[in-house]
Amino acid sequence: MHERNDAWRNLLPGVVLIVLGGLFLAEKFSYLNFSWYFRTWWPLLLIAFGALQLVSRPHRPVGALVLITIGVIFQVDRLDLFYWWNMHQMWPLILIVIGLGLMICRFQRRPAETPPGSVGIKS
Repeated sequence: MHERNDAWRNLLPGVVLIVLGGLFLAEKFSYLNFSWYFRTWWPLLLIAFGALQLVSRPHRPVGALVLITIGVIFQVDRLDLFYWWNMHQMWPLILIVIGLGLMICRFQRRPAETPPGSVGIKS
């Protein structure tokens, strides 16, 4: 059962690209207007990938939370939800969020420090 989940997880990026390519191709043949939807809703892909990563790796949430946060920031900008939000002025927030995420990740990975003087002492 676990091998089946891994196989689907390995195929998912290819499936997503095929679906996106098919939708853009349908637009080229004037079957639908996909580019407007994609321009508006593409940050949901970041949020979805972050959520999937959060579910599949709950013990390592930092990367997933960074993806979700960046997706939310871009989605707020695309939907123009707040009059005061201007992505051209607020983009440094993304750098801050990524930096905080990296720091938290490094802090969580650091092994527990041994108290001074206890190294090499055996009882």
